[in-house]
Amino acid sequence: MRHTLSIVALLSALLLFSCRGPAPAEYILGTYNVHHCEPPVGGGRVYDGISDLIRTLGPDAVALQELDSCNARSGGFQARELAARTGMEYLYHRTIEFGGGSYGIGMLYRPSLQLIRSEFLPLPGEEPRGAIVAEFARFVYVCTHLCPQSRENRTLSMGILESWIAERYNDSGKPVFIAGDLNSPDILEGTHSFVPFSTTEATFLHDGEPLGEGAGKGARIDYIVRFRSRAGEMCTLQHSVVPQPSGIQVDSLSDHRPVLSFVKIR
Repeated sequence: MRHTLSIVALLSALLLFSCRGPAPAEYILGTYNVHHCEPPVGGGRVYDGISDLIRTLGPDAVALQELDSCNARSGGFQARELAARTGMEYLYHRTIEFGGGSYGIGMLYRPSLQLIRSEFLPLPGEEPRGAIVAEFARFVYVCTHLCPQSRENRTLSMGILESWIAERYNDSGKPVFIAGDLNSPDILEGTHSFVPFSTTEATFLHDGEPLGEGAGKGARIDYIVRFRSRAGEMCTLQHSVVPQPSGIQVDSLSDHRPVLSFVKIR
């Protein structure tokens, strides 16, 4: 009888633990337009600099925009190259054919996130656009790069993402984040489905000038945002930065700066 009670107590404890769900976890999420790994000044490819920066920042997942793949301009498969240099896994999808190869968006992520599935969602643009949707064990991360020429296309794209995410993930129990170069400082105005989850600092190096608060010296166009859902309410933004780590000249690597958000999922 005593052994039977012990087994019952153990099973009850296990059941109680399982009902509580997974323990809270903290993640570092990032986005970075790498400008096909070409620096703003001087030409060439800065694979070492960009991969050193990513390793130093230590994101669990980072959305990447403007990646070359086996085209005449860069030659290499940049998503795979950066993954190899950072020790991370990668996703890539072309958005346009370019120079005998392609040009597109991608993502680096740590294997510990446990990728369940990924897919590509086409979006409108004067050049074809799209989004990579990566579902991990605890959250969904979406990488995109919206049309720079047309506000209408950007608005349409956010509407497509809103409807698609609501249909697929609203009842999934997982928070959804969209990260990328959204090509607008006011892209979130008037929307109720997306909550800003990143810093308001300027991210774009305009015409080779330093980033700053003055007119024409940069804009906030790179974002991480959270989709407003029941699961999203389980998330807390601890803090967010446009990082400038010591010893790395960030502005010499791309015409954009990376964005990091430190997120806690309960």
